[in-house]
Amino acid sequence: MSGSGGTKDVKRCTIAEDLQNNSLQFSEDVLKIFNDPVHGHIGLHPLLVKMIDTPQFQRLRHLKQLGTKYLIYPGATHTRFAHSIGVAYLAGCLVKSLHENQPELNITKQDFLCVQIAGLCHDLGHGPFSHLFDGMFIPDVRPGKCLGFLSSLILMFHEEVSVQMFHCMRKKNGLDKVMKNYGLNLDEDIVFIEELIQGRTSSDSKWTAKGRAENKSFLYEIVANKLNGIDVDKWDYLARDCHYLGIPNGFDHQRLLKSARVCKVDGRNHICFRDKVADDVYSMFHTRYTLHRQALQHKIGYITDIKIKNALVLADDKLFPDRKISDAIDDILEYSKLTDHIFDQILNQSDSNPHLDEARSILQDVVNRRLPKFVGEARLNEDKLKEKLRAGFNASRIRVYQEELQKQWRDMTQKIKPLNAEDFDIYVLDMGFGEVGKEPIDNVHFYSKHEPNKAFKMEKYQVSSLKPKRFHEYLVRVYYNKTDGSYQKVQQKAEESFHKWCKNNEFIDSEEEEEQTCEEPSQNNQPPSGKIFNDPIHGHIELHPLLVKIIDTPQFQRLRHIKQLGGTSRVYPGTTHTRFEHSLGVAYLAGCLVKTLQHNQPELDINEQDLLCVQIAGLCHDLGHGPFSHVFDGLVIPEAKKRKVTKGLPDDIPEKWKHEQMSVLMFDDIVKSLKAEDENVLKQHGLDDKDVSFIKELIEGAKTSAEWTYKGRDEDKSFLYEIVANKQNGIDVDKWDYFTRDCHHLGIQNSFDHKRLLKFARVCEVNGRNHICFRDKEADNVYDMFRTRYTLHRQAYQHKIGYIIDNMLAEALVQADRDLREEKPEDMLKISEAIKTTEDYSKLTDEIFVQISSSTADNLREARDILNKIVRRKLPKFVGEARLTEKNKSKEELTKTWKTAVEKYKPTDPTVSLNAEDFSLYVVDLDHGMKDKNPIEKVYFYSKRKPNEAFAIKDYQLSSFLPKRFNEELVRVYYKITDGNKEKEKKMEKAEKIFQIWCDSNFGLH
Repeated sequence: MSGSGGTKDVKRCTIAEDLQNNSLQFSEDVLKIFNDPVHGHIGLHPLLVKMIDTPQFQRLRHLKQLGTKYLIYPGATHTRFAHSIGVAYLAGCLVKSLHENQPELNITKQDFLCVQIAGLCHDLGHGPFSHLFDGMFIPDVRPGKCLGFLSSLILMFHEEVSVQMFHCMRKKNGLDKVMKNYGLNLDEDIVFIEELIQGRTSSDSKWTAKGRAENKSFLYEIVANKLNGIDVDKWDYLARDCHYLGIPNGFDHQRLLKSARVCKVDGRNHICFRDKVADDVYSMFHTRYTLHRQALQHKIGYITDIKIKNALVLADDKLFPDRKISDAIDDILEYSKLTDHIFDQILNQSDSNPHLDEARSILQDVVNRRLPKFVGEARLNEDKLKEKLRAGFNASRIRVYQEELQKQWRDMTQKIKPLNAEDFDIYVLDMGFGEVGKEPIDNVHFYSKHEPNKAFKMEKYQVSSLKPKRFHEYLVRVYYNKTDGSYQKVQQKAEESFHKWCKNNEFIDSEEEEEQTCEEPSQNNQPPSGKIFNDPIHGHIELHPLLVKIIDTPQFQRLRHIKQLGGTSRVYPGTTHTRFEHSLGVAYLAGCLVKTLQHNQPELDINEQDLLCVQIAGLCHDLGHGPFSHVFDGLVIPEAKKRKVTKGLPDDIPEKWKHEQMSVLMFDDIVKSLKAEDENVLKQHGLDDKDVSFIKELIEGAKTSAEWTYKGRDEDKSFLYEIVANKQNGIDVDKWDYFTRDCHHLGIQNSFDHKRLLKFARVCEVNGRNHICFRDKEADNVYDMFRTRYTLHRQAYQHKIGYIIDNMLAEALVQADRDLREEKPEDMLKISEAIKTTEDYSKLTDEIFVQISSSTADNLREARDILNKIVRRKLPKFVGEARLTEKNKSKEELTKTWKTAVEKYKPTDPTVSLNAEDFSLYVVDLDHGMKDKNPIEKVYFYSKRKPNEAFAIKDYQLSSFLPKRFNEELVRVYYKITDGNKEKEKKMEKAEKIFQIWCDSNFGLH
């Protein structure tokens, strides 16, 4: 049993006392803990939590950190929301470290809070797809203009907009009063926070900052360091991006954090580092370069950015009837409505707006992977270009380079058939360590162990001679812009021409190491057998070409917009992963397991068609998930069916409708669309109609029955039906992937090792049918798997706050469902009726949240209000939770006894009265996957000496540490009134007392 204790008044007193003492350590009970997959459990001050719970900050949930790179790296779904929380945390860590090591710096609580707030709010001003918006779109549609609410800028910098958004956040949410209550000086500290967000060049001879005096100049280097680029913003995004991309991180920010120290440099305080961490500084900048080279400027990601930018430019004056997209930079309120959702707004807008056809066509090409083909890349000889093009430097350097190289390429291709210069595009991009043309540590100061207060720069002889000879370069890339499939005909000729062009072009840096720089294409240039995906969980995984064709369909790409854990992402900031990458992971693991069985037991006669079918089933098993994953089929559809019956409306929702049924229909739709492009697409890979039936059976799973009724494969291959969706004992690759993936993103330790089960899997005959069994020594590992399932449900999937958010999401969707109204209003949404057709269902994604919350329709007001409460964190308050005994009580009976307990309670304060209707009660089921049964009872094992003989583990062979029960029911009570006031706090205290009394009574609770 649990319940919240203490009052907010006591907490405020604690904070007030903390603000007056010298320590920067806040009492643990006033901090809110976030479980971050990168930094672990981090505590944030209540003032920061207030800011997080505003629409302006919550908007960052809908801005992906790496823009469009999730289209290249499936795991790169993380957002500016989680990154900003991470920066705030690291900013606090660095300030605390400096304070503890150098108390003479006189760092105050106010300094600490201001720096953390700046870290939290530094990215509020990002637009759709992050840097694509301010770095590519705005310069294209608003060249050379002063941008509205921005002070006097020629180009748009998101830091300036972040300041404006911070101002909007304060004014729209009454935060000035809250900041004042927590001890901040509004006149001084707000200016300081804004200066920190923008960053300042500390090398100015005269101190011009207004937020803090010159002796605290070092504070300006923590969030946005314009002096040398070493700041906590980089520390977080380097670690976070690597975590989600699946790229090894060679930089340890903790070493720099621990060695940071403030020293005098030219009469001003700067953050310096121990001399022994100089190599770590290089590692930081090298990691930045690696991320840009491999991810941010990835050859396909780069051209995807170009295409989406072009779509935005075309849609600029066509998406909205009364304004341009770019007009939002003149109005911060309009700007706050811009998120990555704009992609779907353009893509899915009704055909009634034909003016968007061209922009929509570009985005459809992106979704279907019809992109310009990469021809080649080479380094530029910038010195030669500077000499030749010096006269043109009034324009953008990159633009001048690009135009000159485009001209040269055009001149060359005119002489080569079948190449057409108009079919190619040339792009120039810069790549570096962060400080253009300079060594990264030129502006970094260090101190030694023996003279910790004396700052110095590293001499050349003190730095490794293995450092790069350059720290910046320009690259030229050539793309073939036709997307009609004609590239294969000209591919070899184009690549040969590109390499000859490189060798003969003085502007290409091919003087040294020419062979490596301009390597000749292989004469036997055949397309690869599959495609490599870089997955943060399983590493580099290769998938069959047919799977890639399926992935590149709108039906599958839709999964990018369905979060794996639904409303849990509102509790765990790191859980932005989607059904898309999970499905790739399941396909990969399905292939691994089939190949293991095929290799170890050739007598099973597993063929390539079996392997391909099982992989396709793994890939497509979740195609039928609706908005917020299990919220849709577990809560929305059952409630919609119930309300239809209650209202006397036609009940056309199938009994016990599940997403697997829709997965089969969506798969049929994919097969149909692939055959429309190429009738023989399945035959080319050895598949026929029987295989299609087999795949659909695998998706739905085979239930236990004495008679074999399945058509896809004969009974001797029954074990294949246990790989993707195992209805026998629940051990399947679907679980193996989501356990590992969810733990990775949740920041929860995973005690289960799926690789061991994969290695020890073997097919044995059990009761006349082939089943997958495991080595007897893996029994504990099998139990760990089921235990991990319970842990994830207990800590995450059924989290007390995530659970109520899921229920609120479901209620919002039900309220927005036009099929629950007899008249079916046009301004409502197709939700429950969408399950009737794949066309309607394919439009249902998590984007419905933004669709409802940004609508103005009267009939969506109730749904909109619910979602607004989620955004503002105005949630029902958790009163308490208790376990039910084996004497199960129904929800109705428990609700009745709770109502009686509330009505009987006589408060000592007559002004505080409670109404039983203001509470909601839920019963939550938790188990190990097989209800009340020991899950291992359904699993068969084999021994080393008898590998073909299956047996069940005996009780005496199992650990005595196994639980007595394998399932439990929890009852939870919530207080529904969400208005925050002192009277509510008193009511919560009374409710907790009633809950305690109720639990102590003989209602089967303990």
